[in-house]
Amino acid sequence: MIASSYVWLNDEIVPRQQADPSVASNTLNLGTAVFDGIMAYWNRDHWLVHRGGEHVRRFLDGSRKMGLDQSWTESDLLTGIDRLLDTLPPRTHYLRPLAYRRSAEVFFHVTDEQRSTCVFAVPARRDVDAPLSCELSPVQRVHHRAIPVGWKISGAYANSYLAEEHARSAGFDTGLMLDRVGRIAETSSSNVFFVQDGELITPRLDGDVFPGITRRL
Repeated sequence: MIASSYVWLNDEIVPRQQADPSVASNTLNLGTAVFDGIMAYWNRDHWLVHRGGEHVRRFLDGSRKMGLDQSWTESDLLTGIDRLLDTLPPRTHYLRPLAYRRSAEVFFHVTDEQRSTCVFAVPARRDVDAPLSCELSPVQRVHHRAIPVGWKISGAYANSYLAEEHARSAGFDTGLMLDRVGRIAETSSSNVFFVQDGELITPRLDGDVFPGITRRL
């Protein structure tokens, strides 16, 4: 689905095209941007932003670790999200905060570092009960020691893209990815859970290793 016509960009609501980085930017060529994903549910007459504060804090932490320190606070970003939601039609949306470098410097070390932070939205479905078909993907999930998976670095998601595209070309909805020692990690586009004997089993959240852990339903 097409992204929103407007975005929150550095404390202003502007047309989406104004948020584009240079084609020669470090961000575009090396995948060094940091993002997060937040669901905004429309409930009859108001928005419900799911765990907005927690997502924004993770976004700010990942940005800092990637050298994209923010001048915006958690409160600033949440207010910006509210302003963006005021421009959207009343339906469920996926929100994406994004921190990136705009300057036209393609190599690893950027000397004239121009940074931007934006939030845009994409319409999303909700309450979908239809099952998804999964293939056991031949694409291995990137290890956190190669790219820290908890920082949500944009370049890391080429890994998920390859798994998703392979699954779709084989007639499946998504790919079930394994880690480097053959343990289930996640699907190409979401987390994965198993229900066994009244317990919910899912890979660990810390990105260190991926043995199953259990949480009682």
